[in-house]
Amino acid sequence: MDWHGGTVCVLDDGGNSIRFMVELLDGQSYCVLQDTDVDEFMTTVADVDPELIVIPETAPATDVNFIPMLRLFTDNIIAVAGCNDSVSAASTLMQGADLFVPQAMRDAEVMAMLRVFERRLLAPSA
Repeated sequence: MDWHGGTVCVLDDGGNSIRFMVELLDGQSYCVLQDTDVDEFMTTVADVDPELIVIPETAPATDVNFIPMLRLFTDNIIAVAGCNDSVSAASTLMQGADLFVPQAMRDAEVMAMLRVFERRLLAPSA
């Protein structure tokens, strides 16, 4: 799986955090598929099986069942984009997200974190 330049599904709530992620990933040659409707988003995730899923920390992402529901469709990376709230970050990670990306995080740091996940996904199993 060639993750760099892979497919990303984004649940777009129109917020700045999501816009930041879309612009960053789009600029790195990822194929970014955006949906504003939750049902359409879930269908796209199930059909495409993207390497990366990006959701906002705002509803429905804060719904306790939303992230575990995504896990039914994919084992790939789920990133939650939000503000710099450590409580939100901890909560989303405990729900099953792999990464919490605060809006204030630098581009290089976000890409480095994604590369770490890429490396782990591509590593041969022991």
